[in-house]
Amino acid sequence: MRILHLNTYDTKGGTARGAYWLHRALLEAGLESRMLVRTKLSKDETVVENKKPYSISRWWKRDKWRLRLYRYRKKSTFSPVISSSLNIEQIEAIQPDIVHLHWINGRFVKPGDLSKIKVPIVWTLRDMWPFTGSCHYSEGCTRFKQECGWCPILGSTRPYDLSYRTLNRKQKAWRSVRIHLVAPSSWLASQAQQSSLFKAQSSKVIPNGIDTRSFSGIDTQEALKTLKLPLDKTLLLFGAVQGIQNQIKGFHFIPQVLACLGEKEKATIQQLVIFGDRPKDVLPKIDIPIRRLGHIRDDQKLVAAYSACDVCLFLSTEEAFGKVVIESMACGTPVVCFDTTGPRDIIDHQQNGYRAKCFNPENIAEGIQWVLSHNRETLAKEARKKAYEAFSIEKIAAAYRDLYSELT
Repeated sequence: MRILHLNTYDTKGGTARGAYWLHRALLEAGLESRMLVRTKLSKDETVVENKKPYSISRWWKRDKWRLRLYRYRKKSTFSPVISSSLNIEQIEAIQPDIVHLHWINGRFVKPGDLSKIKVPIVWTLRDMWPFTGSCHYSEGCTRFKQECGWCPILGSTRPYDLSYRTLNRKQKAWRSVRIHLVAPSSWLASQAQQSSLFKAQSSKVIPNGIDTRSFSGIDTQEALKTLKLPLDKTLLLFGAVQGIQNQIKGFHFIPQVLACLGEKEKATIQQLVIFGDRPKDVLPKIDIPIRRLGHIRDDQKLVAAYSACDVCLFLSTEEAFGKVVIESMACGTPVVCFDTTGPRDIIDHQQNGYRAKCFNPENIAEGIQWVLSHNRETLAKEARKKAYEAFSIEKIAAAYRDLYSELT
């Protein structure tokens, strides 16, 4: 069975790494798997870079021009995707039995391209974009359940705005395309089921997997020395790609959380460690020192960051799954998060982590206190156990292999 995965990148970002790990696990399971990406960063010969059939710069400018018409739009990511660089002939030359879509934005695939694919399509939903008018997360808006329009992310007051037109394009382009949906969490599956685009079909829930050989944790003291962090203080970890800029990631809750901590915890917490940020990101004023690790592409350094810290804060208000959560748990670092969306499927409350009341900084602070007051070795053991037993990439690959077999 020949599987072809489509993702914008192969190793850049959590979504890309998840798709790549699945691809490698399928190869090890005996399937003929390949990956087609817009931008290749690895040296893996089973990953093929897309050969652009034509220049898309003019169309990319048109995408940007349309967004600039909305002067009051939020900074949230919004992808109308007029342009595409996908080379259909390249797909046909590979002759796959299944085309497996992952995150395909960034001028890689546009809605009309899917009708040109003549084999069964599996689409793992990596965010809400596949069934919205172009936002990646709706931020509480429910217009995607009807037909979009009046888009709050665009700051629009018109019913037939860019969100409406993009959703309408998807509906027309996919009318005759059979797409088999996979959601990594029950929350995202329910959102897709309620959407106007996919309300007639169900989604299979298969969580994201983790390469437990790479993410198994290292000695805490070794990790602290590797990153030159203090050896005898409590460290909090916050990590997300563009996590400071993107409001959905919840960094803005941290000053409030720290203000809610008791005097005992304030005395022991030495630093807040951040990864995934960019040098130009401006941080709000925080009472404790901050160590910025920037964007980490090296798994060993990422493992060191998880292993060095006492608590991982995952404060996203909307998340398809929560890859940082399972990576941290696999390294033995308990996670404190809000009891919402993707992480709800991952963390067992007060067993291997803490799920706080939604968007309540005071309860997040209580979660930190709960973790710090419990035996670290016991919590680490329970966190690793859940990550390994429920989310090992080998187990997830087996679930996908069964799905492929059903379709072929």
